[in-house]
Amino acid sequence: MQIGPKSTTKTCLDFTFSRTEDEVKLSNEGIYRWISLNGINGDYRLAIRYFGKSEIPATSGWHSICAKFQELNIEVVKPEEYGSATHLLIIDYNSKDLSNWPKLPKRNRFLTATEPVSVNPLQFNEKVTSKFHKVIVPSKLSPQSENSVVYEGGYMNLARYSRAHTNDGTRIGCGLINENKFSFAKQSNYILRTKFIREALNSGLALKIAGRNWDRGLIWTISKLVHHFLIALRAKHIHLRFTDILDAVNFSLIQRSIRKINFGVVPDNVEFLARFKVAIVIENESSYVSEKLHAALMAGCQCVYVGPRLNPIHFPKGFLFQSDPNPESILQNAKVALSTAYSISSRELEESIRQSEFFHSYGVERRNSWIAKSIFNWIKPDLGV
Repeated sequence: MQIGPKSTTKTCLDFTFSRTEDEVKLSNEGIYRWISLNGINGDYRLAIRYFGKSEIPATSGWHSICAKFQELNIEVVKPEEYGSATHLLIIDYNSKDLSNWPKLPKRNRFLTATEPVSVNPLQFNEKVTSKFHKVIVPSKLSPQSENSVVYEGGYMNLARYSRAHTNDGTRIGCGLINENKFSFAKQSNYILRTKFIREALNSGLALKIAGRNWDRGLIWTISKLVHHFLIALRAKHIHLRFTDILDAVNFSLIQRSIRKINFGVVPDNVEFLARFKVAIVIENESSYVSEKLHAALMAGCQCVYVGPRLNPIHFPKGFLFQSDPNPESILQNAKVALSTAYSISSRELEESIRQSEFFHSYGVERRNSWIAKSIFNWIKPDLGV
């Protein structure tokens, strides 16, 4: 699987190589290894802001990116030393990230979005992207600017879920875990989740849900709709459909029915899903793969999936039921999955993930390494080599 922009021409240090992709890969690895062993220059200090914060939590899949930079002899400065930074990487933009910082030149600033436009539309606005030398976006379907670089993959932290759950073949019912959210971005699947839940209730599907805000009332819903409408308006990424607004309002009016199937906030996503035969996984957008797929597999579930088209051979037999992004298709696939025999041991699950090129291609370690090497290449003219 290709990681990062597809090209057979790479610029490494001051030389341009026009070779096969394998030759380029070997050449890059040799140069990066030389840098790691010998160093180039200790005068380059990279500050990292993570979701508006000064430190990346150890539990985050982004935590290892610091080590990837240090392997390339790019120092990641400590929070109290951010003022001495020569370069800046922002992981998900917050308006305070630049206003309170020394005025580093634009060519020394980099931005990467962790998710597509539906989650944080403001950071895809030209007013934001124009402040950075390069902007890394997580999907080719994400809004892009002239300085955008597409990275597809790298959303699964394989160390995040340490325990796989055995499915002995006797499980019943479906589970869905998400937060009830709103977005006016065209690509958003947020309303699709509420439409499916209503469809499941009407059809009598054995469904349980978990997460924040599912049983909120009308006043909360209207205030959130207004809030996210204003965000989309500011971001200039707005796709207004009045039917979606009506669906959101109608969903808030069936609180009594929702409370009967709602577990609320649960401490562990995988533990929750492990109660059920089938996990319903609807990505925030149908353009990228996230941790939700990994959680469903580790829980020992089958998965009714709304997202990019995936190849079933990358997963245990009987796991994947690819669905179109509409409630009827999801419901139909859920019924088929419930009627399909499926059993798997925790050992088989762990072995499947360990051997799967798909999970490694979409793993955070490969993502972090690619981003670190890309940023190294973008700042390398400063290195004087």
